[in-house]
Amino acid sequence: MNFLKGIIGNKGEVKIDRSLDGSHGSHWDATVLDMNELEHVMTESAHPRYLTKLTKAEFAGIGEKVVLVAKYELKDPLYAYILRVETKEKHYELATGYPVIETAISYPCKISTVYEWPIKIEAQTEGNVKDPPLSFFATDYFLKKKDYLANKTHSLKLSGIAYAIERLKLEKNTLKDKDGKELNISRMKMIFPLNSFDREHHWMIDDYTIRGEIKSMKKIQSKLVSGYILKLDINPLEEVEIFASEKSIKGDLKTGDMVSAWIWLQGKLAEEEWDVLGEKDEK
Repeated sequence: MNFLKGIIGNKGEVKIDRSLDGSHGSHWDATVLDMNELEHVMTESAHPRYLTKLTKAEFAGIGEKVVLVAKYELKDPLYAYILRVETKEKHYELATGYPVIETAISYPCKISTVYEWPIKIEAQTEGNVKDPPLSFFATDYFLKKKDYLANKTHSLKLSGIAYAIERLKLEKNTLKDKDGKELNISRMKMIFPLNSFDREHHWMIDDYTIRGEIKSMKKIQSKLVSGYILKLDINPLEEVEIFASEKSIKGDLKTGDMVSAWIWLQGKLAEEEWDVLGEKDEK
C-alpha cells in the first residue's frame, strides 16, 4: 500500500487523501497589512506572547516530532497560529503559520475525508455540515488528528477569511417554479466551491464564493490588521463569521446588506482543549 499518495480508508471510515499540496500564501495577503511585520512575528526567537502548546505529531515523513505552537493575537478574535518543529539541536524551526478566527459558532459535522498535506501536521477536510458537504482547512489538525480520523459526528466551528467582498446591487430577479409561481431570488443565499466554475485560477477545495446577508459588523484594528468581523447568514449556514480586511472590501458595507464574497473556509473542533502555559511558566 502506498502511504504517501492516494486514498486510505475502508468503507464507513474517514479516508486519508495525501494527493494535495496546500499553500497559505494568499491567506496572509488577505489578512495582514504589513508582511514584513508578520515575518518579524513569525521568526522572533522570544517565547510566544499568548499561548503555547507542546505536542508530538508525525512530521514530514521523519517520524514523531515535538511541535511548538504559538498563538499570537493580531486583534481579537483574529489570531495567528505559528508552528515550529524541534530539530536535532533542540532548536525550533519554523514549519508553518496561518490566520485563525476564534468563533463561538458551531455546527454538527461528520468528517468523510481528510486531505493531509505533505507536512503531515496540516490538512483540509471534507464533511457533511448540513447539506451539501463542505471542505475546510482544519486549523487544529496538528493537535486533533486522531479526532478528525474518528468516525463520529463532531461539533465544528466554521469561519472564513475574505479574499474579496462587495455589496450586491439588488435588482428584482425571478424564476418560476413548476407550478408557474414567480419566485424572487434577488436575496438568494449560498455557498459554492470556487474551483467548480473558475478553472483559470488555482483555487483550493476550501475556497468558496458566497452570497449572504450581513447580520452584524465589528471593526478590528491593530498594527497588523485593519478590517471587520462580519457575521453572515448564508444558506445552509444560518451564521458564519468571516474577517474582511479593508483592502478586500469594495465600496461601503453595513448591517443588512446582501454581499458577495470569495473566502477561505476554515474550521476547528469545538471540543478542542489546549494545555495553556501562563507567563510565569514561560519564563
